[in-house]
Amino acid sequence: MNHTPGPWRIEPNYGFEPDIVKDNEKGTWPDCGVICTMNGPIDFSGNDARLIAAAPELLKHLKLLIASAETTTKDLIGFEGANRLDYSIDCARAAIAKAEGR
Repeated sequence: MNHTPGPWRIEPNYGFEPDIVKDNEKGTWPDCGVICTMNGPIDFSGNDARLIAAAPELLKHLKLLIASAETTTKDLIGFEGANRLDYSIDCARAAIAKAEGR
């Protein structure tokens, strides 16, 4: 793993764009490590910050989903839907490679 391990969370930044932080053992601010600070244009809904904060969990669970889907694909060979599942697995692998800088 080449990124800061999760979990990450959103920390309000006193009227400015929020920070995405990695909690320390205490889980208290300001002892948390800042992963990034959201910079304008401001997403007032917080959608961008939530997506970034969820990134480590999304990556972890996408890898688990691929492992399960690969097993299922072997059982579906010759059945309708197997090709769609293979395509989805390939797309998920490409997304993981992008996230990991490959």
